[in-house]
Amino acid sequence: MALTAEQQAEIDVQEAREAGRRAHEQAMETLRSQNNLAAIQAQSNAQAALVAKQTKLELIRLAKETLVENRRTQPAAAAVDIATADIITFASALEAHVNA
Repeated sequence: MALTAEQQAEIDVQEAREAGRRAHEQAMETLRSQNNLAAIQAQSNAQAALVAKQTKLELIRLAKETLVENRRTQPAAAAVDIATADIITFASALEAHVNA
């Protein structure tokens, strides 16, 4: 049995609505994926920055301990005070050596 023009028009409208709904869902899914990717990238960048800071703190701690131990083993007449600049300089040298 053939459809009337009115019935065919109603089916066409339903199909157009369904196609529009599918296109909208696909666009929303693409946006969600992009937002998730941006969030993952931001989290990765934050984690890398945290690791870099932890590494730097560890290098400073190691430099301080090394300088203190070196000072402790020197004779009293040759021992000099350890300045913050000395620790930072030695930590920078350690960092350059590790990254080389």
